[in-house]
Amino acid sequence: GDPRQGEDSEFSKSWIQGVDLSDPVKREWWEKRKPKCNWYLTADTAWSKKGTADKTAICTTAWDEYYNCYVMPPKSGRWGVAETWDKIVEQRNVYPQIRRYGIEDGATKAALDDVLTRENKLRGWNIRFEGLSIKGGNEALIRAFFMLMARGEVYFVGNPEEFKELIDELKSFPNGVHDDIAVSLAHSVQLARPAASTKPKGPEVGTGGHLLDLMMKRAKDG
Repeated sequence: GDPRQGEDSEFSKSWIQGVDLSDPVKREWWEKRKPKCNWYLTADTAWSKKGTADKTAICTTAWDEYYNCYVMPPKSGRWGVAETWDKIVEQRNVYPQIRRYGIEDGATKAALDDVLTRENKLRGWNIRFEGLSIKGGNEALIRAFFMLMARGEVYFVGNPEEFKELIDELKSFPNGVHDDIAVSLAHSVQLARPAASTKPKGPEVGTGGHLLDLMMKRAKDG
């Protein structure tokens, strides 16, 4: 990531909502919430291992019934096809709740599809990679995700240090050197959210943080 954040940065630090699982109250809140979520893995792939090249980034997200997004610690690196597949399997093992997998359309998805066909047979799995497209380019994709963050609908679940590279990319947008993790994360919207007209209307929309604040207050008071 590129931590530079100039005056023309479109990101606001006030959008960052963390759920640090080392806090017992926050852990309890998350343990109650996560079984109600739908889980997705999305990947933005790049095969070069050169030091200045883009990275492959893998993000796992959980979305509740009100389309609040809970972001797990992302993984990124300059990997080949086999290494990328190994990282996807690692994420599946850590988060067996993952129900759908999305990868940007193109040659890299085709290469992983070949691996997937073989591995599904060997492991008895039935995983399918859904092709993800970018309408309007990476910048439009990230800006759409910023809208969710600005509305208070995105939460980072885990140790804040595990999100440092991702947050650096978001802070430096649109002038950062890399945006691989941010793009992978923003792709999750394509799997998780229906058309805006079907989004539920109710008190829970964008209020996951308020519910967490209430739990924290109750723990402190009593």
